Amino acid sequence: MYLAVFALLSCVGAWFAWRRNPLYSTRSTLRSAIVVLFSIAAVIGLIVVAVNFTMHKSPAVAGVTLAAVIIFGTLSLIFIIQAVSTPTQAKLAVDLPPGATLLHFHRQKIYKWLKFLAGLLAVCGVLAIVIPGDAKYAA
Repeated sequence: MYLAVFALLSCVGAWFAWRRNPLYSTRSTLRSAIVVLFSIAAVIGLIVVAVNFTMHKSPAVAGVTLAAVIIFGTLSLIFIIQAVSTPTQAKLAVDLPPGATLLHFHRQKIYKWLKFLAGLLAVCGVLAIVIPGDAKYAA
């Protein structure tokens, strides 16, 4: 009972906070609500399709498929809600000014380590193929 009252008070408080927001308008609220409801319906439909697809599969396949669908659905809902609720004035400009140049000196250090790691993995892979018996697991 207390949780239901707390949830109701949270919803009412969120509604009053949204209504007092300077960027509030009825049209943007309805547009956001419609987009969010359609995207929730799409994620529910995707989950239903995944359940129907994995109905006669092994439990491991069903679990991995449902986990992937739920994670994908959650992340897509986060992105959609964020994209819809952010006003166009608040979106960041991603274009660089004409005179700006990108600096890559931090990446050069990472590229050196990645090349070393790729070479080390290649050597270990070749050793695992060449060495006979159980000694190849050391590589």
